[in-house]
Order: sequence, then structure tokens, then C-alpha cells
Amino acid sequence: MSDYKMRVSVKGLFFNNKNQVLLVKCGAEDAPSKFWSAPGGGIEDSEEAIHAVERELTEETGYFGTVDRLIFVQDFMSSRGVRQIELFFRGKIDETKSPLPKSDHPFMFVSEDEFKNIKFMPADLNPFELTESIPFHSAIK
Repeated sequence: MSDYKMRVSVKGLFFNNKNQVLLVKCGAEDAPSKFWSAPGGGIEDSEEAIHAVERELTEETGYFGTVDRLIFVQDFMSSRGVRQIELFFRGKIDETKSPLPKSDHPFMFVSEDEFKNIKFMPADLNPFELTESIPFHSAIK
């Protein structure tokens, strides 16, 4: 029996009507390695990926949104030794629904100009520059 572990997670880059993307802060507040990323998390048993990313958006930020398409795939080994496949989706905030009360996760909407001045992970993904093909990034050596 193998001790090999692999996790599949989903993340969503959700835009509002002002073309700002909603990002969440990752890492401990006092950690030097904190950065911004897309809200997301693991897919639960028998859950579809699209439903998982929409659920994670609401859980982490209180906002509701709908997914448009898959835009990026990342394959990497976490610091805990778990291989992770991340599926990044693009979507829209549903501005007809009021957000739920704010969660414990720090988050913010970021414009394209503001995005240039923050640390975002994965570094190979710019939510404001999309290509026709789906970029694949692997950090597995």
C-alpha cells in the first residue's frame, strides 16, 4: 500500500462589474510568506468542481458567483508533501444577491493596475491576461 497522497482543489477568479477580481489573503498574518490568491479549496465527495468553487467563494468571502470557464491548471507538491492539482476557474460575482456577513478570511477586490503591485500566487497566472488555451504549470520534478 502506498502512502502517496494527492489532493484536487478548485479556485475561482471572480470579477465584479468594475472588472476587479476578488482575492483572498493566504498565510499567517505575521508570516513573511503571505500572498494573495483566488478563493477556493478542496472538492468534497460527490461534488462537481464548478459547484465546489462557487461554494468556496461564498464560504470564504460571503459573495455569490457563477463560473464561466476553466482558465488555468497547476500541479505542485505542497510543503506538507501532498501533491496538489489546482483547477482555476474564471467567473462573475452575482451582484443581484447581497453578500453574506463577512467571513474570517481577509479579502479584497483588485483592479488590473493594483494587481501589478501585490504578491499573487501562482505567479504564472494573471487573471487579467487570458489566453485561448488553458495554461498548465507543473512544479513536479
